[in-house]
Amino acid sequence: MAHPALDAMERIEGERSLGPAAKVLDRVATGVLGGRRTRSLFEGRWLGHTFHALLSDFVEGPWMAATFLDVFGPADSSASAQRLLGFGLAVVPLAHVSGLADWQQGDHEGARRVGFVHALTVSAAAALYSGSYVARRRGDQTLAKTLSLAGGIVALADGYLGGHLSHVRAVAVGEQG
Repeated sequence: MAHPALDAMERIEGERSLGPAAKVLDRVATGVLGGRRTRSLFEGRWLGHTFHALLSDFVEGPWMAATFLDVFGPADSSASAQRLLGFGLAVVPLAHVSGLADWQQGDHEGARRVGFVHALTVSAAAALYSGSYVARRRGDQTLAKTLSLAGGIVALADGYLGGHLSHVRAVAVGEQG
């Protein structure tokens, strides 16, 4: 049985043109994470497992809840959706940095390429949800809901990429102690 999503992951893993961009991201990650104490904090050594897994739930959980409110909630749920979006967006910087710490633990070039695409995809979702947040503040509920739905679709794809890194490539799944 064919698995189109897994086939797509294999294509990304084999896409050599992503190598130079992944190397740039590696230099950025090294600069952002700095010394051993900072790296240890964002890797989640104090937590006993990766910090990124926890933080990503605090980003994408509220985002998805906002999207569900937009699609299935009552007409007056936009303020609640906005608060959920704001919370998720506030956690994004920590999730990005902790994701870089996880990404640097990947020792397979293909996983690095998927990780690079994962970083781009979650950034696109964050941009869409940020646009939704701003549209809500401006009172444009139609645009806000459209951007929220688009952000949800992109975030679903992003979740698949992250899951592939964790569950197929076993990036940053070992004990962090």
